Amino acid sequence: MNKNGENGIRNSNAVRSAIRKFSKNILGRSVFVAYSGGVDSHVLLVELEKCFKKSKTELVALHFNHQYSKDSDIWEMHCQETCTKLDIKIITGRNSQSEIFNGGKENSFRIARYRWFKSVIKDGDILVTAHHLDDQIETLMFRLIRGTGIKGMAAIEEQRKFGNGQLYRPFLGVPRKDILEVARDGLLRWVEDKSNTDESYDRNYIRRRVLPLIQSRWPSSPTVIYRATRNLQRAQKLLEEIGESDFRNIHEEASNCRFSNYGKINIHYLNAMSTERTENLLRYWVQKIGYEAPSSSKLTELLRQLRTSGRINQTCVRWGTVEFRRYRGHLYLLPMQEYESNRIIQRRWNSRQEYFGEIGIRLNLIKTIGRGLKKEGLELNKLIIKNYRKKHQIRLYKNGRTKSLAKLFQELGVPPWERYRIPIVTIEEEVICVPGIGCTEHLLVNSYEPGIDFSIEET
Repeated sequence: MNKNGENGIRNSNAVRSAIRKFSKNILGRSVFVAYSGGVDSHVLLVELEKCFKKSKTELVALHFNHQYSKDSDIWEMHCQETCTKLDIKIITGRNSQSEIFNGGKENSFRIARYRWFKSVIKDGDILVTAHHLDDQIETLMFRLIRGTGIKGMAAIEEQRKFGNGQLYRPFLGVPRKDILEVARDGLLRWVEDKSNTDESYDRNYIRRRVLPLIQSRWPSSPTVIYRATRNLQRAQKLLEEIGESDFRNIHEEASNCRFSNYGKINIHYLNAMSTERTENLLRYWVQKIGYEAPSSSKLTELLRQLRTSGRINQTCVRWGTVEFRRYRGHLYLLPMQEYESNRIIQRRWNSRQEYFGEIGIRLNLIKTIGRGLKKEGLELNKLIIKNYRKKHQIRLYKNGRTKSLAKLFQELGVPPWERYRIPIVTIEEEVICVPGIGCTEHLLVNSYEPGIDFSIEET
């Protein structure tokens, strides 16, 4: 057998060995292949079809049409025709968004594609992509140039949770030349995306110019770099386990909050940790709830504010759609909060339900027995709904003291950023109800009498 024949067998074995290893623990489950029509995903689809032909594993191709090229519809048609020939079900989706995210067009396409994949994947399903060794090295180089941390240098994970299912990348340790050789030996037909040769894209430049130069000088570099990424993934896993342990030990539910939040941590515990361990915990906390971790500069600014802030409750660091805030010795993680200046409301009550879009609240009228305000004699059309002002006052208990809402909220531990989202029910300038807290004592309903109350629903 000639040398090329030996290489062909070796390449074929590497590809099929990866497929066999992947298939061992997923037989009987639904497997969805991210199928672009390119050579990598084409080989993946064909080899999986061979592997699962006699099993009960359902194989489905997923093709997402980004609609960015004049050839996009042709590629979609090619994928549909290929799946028809292979007798494989195919589901197609189309990009309907024009939003460009951080990272440019390439990253925006990826975000749109994976969002759609998540919408298709159900509980227990598996998504498989054709990322290979060259992709892993390219990703590492790209992230190094951008100044990434350990998680970024760990590059692409071979397996991880994805939406309601799992994501696998069986070819991650297989060089692309091996995949290409299998495709040629099998006389497969695939599509070529001309944008993959456009070196104005950073990844293409790395793939076409940088990596060949490195390999020409250090031929074994792909294997060595792959081994390095595996070591970095182990290091990242250790950091996540430490973060999880710290989180479990000191994270608290924010029971004093009335609106969406992700809990709180006592700042005393954070200050007792090293800076590195604190940053690791905060990254773990943010990623645990499904958001992108803040940058190193954001974490540095947060720790600076926690340790040097003159006004103790003024700490606030925002990124993306979340933020950290400080209150009474605790650090809170929250969805992005509105500013006080945007929370000015004054509206007459007109129905059983009022929506206040400016503060993201729906206020509901509830019929009660023995709780809330007296129904008799209360003219609902005279009620005015306002937002919190420090001068507002209410007396909640008979023979009790009249208190300002500022003092009442302080006693109950209601954080400042929530106070302006709590609608205040008034009549003729008098506060008669603070929903979720109480009603003025002289209008309280007696036991077993019909009354009304108000509840807050976050929208």
